[in-house]
Amino acid sequence: MKVKNKVEEKKVVDAAKDSEIKQERIENDRKLIMSKRYVRAIGCISDMHVGSYYSIFPEGFTIKPGIGIQLNEGQKELLSYFWAFKQVCDDLNVDTFFVAGDMLHGQNRKEVGINLISTDLNIQKRAAEELLKPILKGRKSYWVSGSGYHASTPGHNPDEGLCESLGKEPDTYTQWLGTVANLKIGKRIFNLSHGGSGAFIYRETAMAREIVFSKVAFANGKLPKIDMFIHGHFHWFCYLHEQDAHFLQLPCWMAYEPITLYTKNYTRFQPDIGGAIILIDEEERILVWHFMYPLPHIADETREI
Repeated sequence: MKVKNKVEEKKVVDAAKDSEIKQERIENDRKLIMSKRYVRAIGCISDMHVGSYYSIFPEGFTIKPGIGIQLNEGQKELLSYFWAFKQVCDDLNVDTFFVAGDMLHGQNRKEVGINLISTDLNIQKRAAEELLKPILKGRKSYWVSGSGYHASTPGHNPDEGLCESLGKEPDTYTQWLGTVANLKIGKRIFNLSHGGSGAFIYRETAMAREIVFSKVAFANGKLPKIDMFIHGHFHWFCYLHEQDAHFLQLPCWMAYEPITLYTKNYTRFQPDIGGAIILIDEEERILVWHFMYPLPHIADETREI
């Protein structure tokens, strides 16, 4: 670069020094982050919808002796991603899981059971057990209920039965918490629920609104200070971090489902696949790592003609 005078030359030198200082700070920050000791690691999963043709399902599963389920290619992809997520949880020493509902797809009463591998909730439950046993073994897990529709029948929640059944497995602790729970870890309070909102276009607005309302409730002495919300339901990942609050919207383990609502809003309802891990460091600061995977297309694959 040709410099016209000493003033401009000094500006160039100063800018170069600033750039070096900034780069050094970035590198120091990176080293600090990598050296941090995370005292807790919490895995988060939601919306597996086991039982649907368009959701994750275990390979080699038999309904009855001699009657097996053949997975489609999209389900095989979802399964491989799920085991990849399990490996990440193992690598990061996840000690706890938050399970945010809709683990089973239910009986799909509105559409008379179409798009289901089986309407038998016991079969769906057994399949979900095969998937969840390996990832929950040696860990504590805390569960909340999913959508009322997927709970299938009033007074009977198959997710609760799944939770209780898995809790009987060796070296596995599960706890059913109902529809919503405030869970305290150290000084931090985590609000876990399946979620749901009327927000169709700007879902982030609904997330920010919930944080504002929680602060009002805290100021009025109605609730403790909630540090983080964890929701499922939307089959969509988003993480909102404000100065003193977090909101984690979890992805799912289900491809696009060709029901009427989703078909009418086809591009809007393309889901996010994966899970997330919440890390808590020695100063009780919260960090979220999300693990997202390519979306398989089962009902809407591209076809060459």
